[in-house]
Amino acid sequence: MTVHTLSGHGPSVRSIAPSSSVQLIEEAVCRAVASDRPLPLALPDHFKLNVEFRHGAEAYARSFYPGAKLISDTEVELESDDYLAILTFLRFASKYS
Repeated sequence: MTVHTLSGHGPSVRSIAPSSSVQLIEEAVCRAVASDRPLPLALPDHFKLNVEFRHGAEAYARSFYPGAKLISDTEVELESDDYLAILTFLRFASKYS
């Protein structure tokens, strides 16, 4: 659910009164809680992820992740049936891990 409490116009913003925002948000929360929950997304049985790095040293270092393969000087591939393994590799492969 989305509640529009402001709108942008160039470098400025137009917003509604705080009390109106609170009321709209509370109403949306009540509707969201009362509605049926959506079914979880169906995931494929198998995942194949290829990540290309700018520098070969980055790809080489990330290729040490369990199950990952160095495909080229700058590309690492990971295949898995486990979605969590794919997400964990993405975290491992990011510069900020």
